[in-house]
Amino acid sequence: MTHIRTDWDLEQGDRFRLPTTDEIDWIVEAAAQANFKVIRTWCFPSFLQPENPASTHYFHRNPDGITVTLDEPRFRLFDYFLARCRELGVYAQVPFVFLIGVDQWADAAGDPHPQLLDFVEKVIGRVNTRTGVRYRDDPTIFCWESGNEAKPTARWIAALAAFVKRLDPNHLFMDGRWGASDIYDSYRDPALARNRDIDIVSVHTYERRPKGWTNPRMIGELNRLLRAQGRALDVGEIDPNTSVDELAAILKATIDGGVASASWWSFKGARAKGGYTHWNGKEWGGNDDLKWPGFVSPLEGVKVEKAKLDLLWSAAYAIEGRRRPAALPAPTPAKLLPIRDVGHISWIPGTGEQVADVERSTRPDGGFAVIASAFETFRASTYDLYCDATAEPGQRYYYRIRSRNSGGMARYSNVVGPVAVPARWLVDDLWDLEKTSSHSRACRIESDYDLVPYHADLSVLTSTDGEASVIYGLAGNLSTLRLISNRDTASLFIEASADGRSWSPIRTRRRVHPPFHAEFKGHPRITHEADGLEAKAYTHVRLRFGREDAISRVELSHA
Repeated sequence: MTHIRTDWDLEQGDRFRLPTTDEIDWIVEAAAQANFKVIRTWCFPSFLQPENPASTHYFHRNPDGITVTLDEPRFRLFDYFLARCRELGVYAQVPFVFLIGVDQWADAAGDPHPQLLDFVEKVIGRVNTRTGVRYRDDPTIFCWESGNEAKPTARWIAALAAFVKRLDPNHLFMDGRWGASDIYDSYRDPALARNRDIDIVSVHTYERRPKGWTNPRMIGELNRLLRAQGRALDVGEIDPNTSVDELAAILKATIDGGVASASWWSFKGARAKGGYTHWNGKEWGGNDDLKWPGFVSPLEGVKVEKAKLDLLWSAAYAIEGRRRPAALPAPTPAKLLPIRDVGHISWIPGTGEQVADVERSTRPDGGFAVIASAFETFRASTYDLYCDATAEPGQRYYYRIRSRNSGGMARYSNVVGPVAVPARWLVDDLWDLEKTSSHSRACRIESDYDLVPYHADLSVLTSTDGEASVIYGLAGNLSTLRLISNRDTASLFIEASADGRSWSPIRTRRRVHPPFHAEFKGHPRITHEADGLEAKAYTHVRLRFGREDAISRVELSHA
């Protein structure tokens, strides 16, 4: 909600960016649909995260070493987030800063740094530009949290908690720790055991068998210790590596033991350019970016995500002593985005969307027919979701989308059009080889919803051994070509033919998009583009590639 950390946008040049209001809407609506009571943000990003670009920093240190300056446009986004939470009955858990240790936010005496205290004071005293409510007076804020995954001294956290309580006695204060062993040892120390300014302590489940405990036992031990002191335990992040069975055990321990709350790390949502943001990293358990309400696809890995979401959805009711509804709430309407051509149709999925129907008409006020039923939005490797391959050149069309899930259908999206059709399009996201006219035996489709080594690409075409090839046959003359590949492309050749027998190389503009994370082992994502090819009268395109190539998308227009 403060910044999107993992968006593999080819045009963006950085995986970090600010959210849009549409993206904020989607997540808050998802929380409301699932009966999730609290959204925890990660922190207010700042100069202390060198990997984050300055465009995501919410405040800046001033040269006096005492004060900071809030970034007004960034905080206006947070104002919007709080306003939407207020409208939909969802609460916000607000960590102040990024903390791994607290040295960067401590002064020479070990107390909170003056610039941290100035930042905290300015945040608590801020007046929301949307609602006119001062943050310290807004019940939408569930609690203030010291920061993300701190391991502070008793002196430091006690001083910060006292400072926050003086400014705002009406909100809860959370010690944003993460390690169970640290919490158990620290809160048996009388210095913190008797502290009355700290209401909640957060634990994350990344510590493997703290003190020999399983996670359910760890939750019980910490909860008993803290409740005896008059404070609550928050299971602030459930490790994305957590299996379905272990998640069930953690949630049972939370609910049966009277623990205040538990949260999954993490949820992702819709992308403003269309589709969803993705984070598929082997280091953190694969597809940990749960997308409400989970999908119904037979693709490997989707079932596991859906099982986790169903457990969390059920727990959101069980923690209140209620049973969840039998059916999902119907999705909100999708938002169809401007369409530049019939090969690139995109929309912001409705909140709760599992699949979508794409409809087309030659007029804006009726006559719509379904041209794609139960389209799985999550499969697209870019924000361009759907290609209308049946559009007739010379026509002008109008489009609309209808989101649906197992619980019902949304209202129709907005209508977009007229969209002129100067050429046909063939777009292949390479989930199979059905769109090719022929392929060699060495071709292999590698698809995986969970553990993806190719950035945001959930499916790629590669070779089992040695050179492989595919051929696309077109109904007209090739006009433009765009291809997205991963890894080394020394063995990738793009060729075209007018008769399907003699082949000529296509000279493309090649752009290398550096890997955004060390997990991708230096593998860049590469786009290859060519246009103005009509005069060549090419009716076939051939791709030749080797084991080191991984092609994720092919786009061909032909007139």
